[in-house]
Amino acid sequence: MISKYMNSNKDAQLIWEAYEQKSMTLDELIYDAETMFNDYRGKMDHDQIIREMEAYYTQRASLLDNEQEIVDYIESEGFREDLMNQLGLDDDIESSKIDRALGLD
Repeated sequence: MISKYMNSNKDAQLIWEAYEQKSMTLDELIYDAETMFNDYRGKMDHDQIIREMEAYYTQRASLLDNEQEIVDYIESEGFREDLMNQLGLDDDIESSKIDRALGLD
């Protein structure tokens, strides 16, 4: 759902083209994700938004020189935790980890 919008969104496409063949710091990634998350806040549950964003950013990382750094950051759940902290969703972090560990996500 969100990824369909993300892939067709002209503004997002222009942003990613600007980063093409360059690096994107992890802080820049979080700030970009915060803006995107806020666009979907209230339309989907927080965990669903973040899962879709993880897939989106993993796919788009191939446009950047530091692709592996971004993929590792997402796969190690650093992206999820940093984004949730940035958004003030700290209380959701522990319950999200527990749900994933129990296979409830």
